Amino acid sequence: MKMGYEGLSSDLAIPKQELVDGMTDGIWGDRLRYPENEEDFLELVEEIETEVVGGKHVVIVDGSFDVPHPNHQWYLTHARVLGEYDNQLKRGVDISDVPPTPESDEVFLVVTLDTDQRVANVKSSKPGNRPVYPWRLRAMTLCNFMVPTPEPNRFRPVVDLVAIDADPSEPISSVATHRKLAEELVRRDALGTWVIYEEHGKAIDLARTICDSSRTDAKVRVIDTGTTYMKDENGIRWNSSGLVARILGDEPYHVPQTQD
Repeated sequence: MKMGYEGLSSDLAIPKQELVDGMTDGIWGDRLRYPENEEDFLELVEEIETEVVGGKHVVIVDGSFDVPHPNHQWYLTHARVLGEYDNQLKRGVDISDVPPTPESDEVFLVVTLDTDQRVANVKSSKPGNRPVYPWRLRAMTLCNFMVPTPEPNRFRPVVDLVAIDADPSEPISSVATHRKLAEELVRRDALGTWVIYEEHGKAIDLARTICDSSRTDAKVRVIDTGTTYMKDENGIRWNSSGLVARILGDEPYHVPQTQD
């Protein structure tokens, strides 16, 4: 018995690019935004602001998320927990009675995802030709991350909205979404939690300056490098650059020795 695509006749097979387009424009396209100009950007801001009016606590995270791996999902899931923690503090909930969990529908997680050119610029010193995955596939992967809920066999998306963060050198869009979006949300008192990874010191300082200079309750939460990464059997952390280096043979995998 043939299984999967192997059993399909050629006239029924879906072209790969059409499949990708369908995924990003259809199945998950309702959670993907690519602001190409100022008008698009303002629509994005107003869309997020509508979620706040509806009672949501907005969390924002930035990254390239190239070569997806389990730590990406852990990082974003943890960002939801931090957002729910701040949301409960704001509402006066005793977290000792109701600990924050990632499946809360009151959290609205926005990820600003670097475009291919932006990744190429930032990762130029890293192993391999980056990005490995184009932005559409990286966005699709983020939209496919799920977290279980207390209800049996029910899951919810980890990421509620993916906004593409362009590079000023790109002809398709000059909107560098992340900083501009965060600043505008802070200005409108629509940002709840700004999550940043510990190794990005300058970004942390900038975020704190922006939030401290405003009259909002937006919090800057830093995820510690020591707690973020899952490690393999050799104690080597899972990250995109390490995986690329291993594929290229620069960091060969050493099988742990077992004693007889």
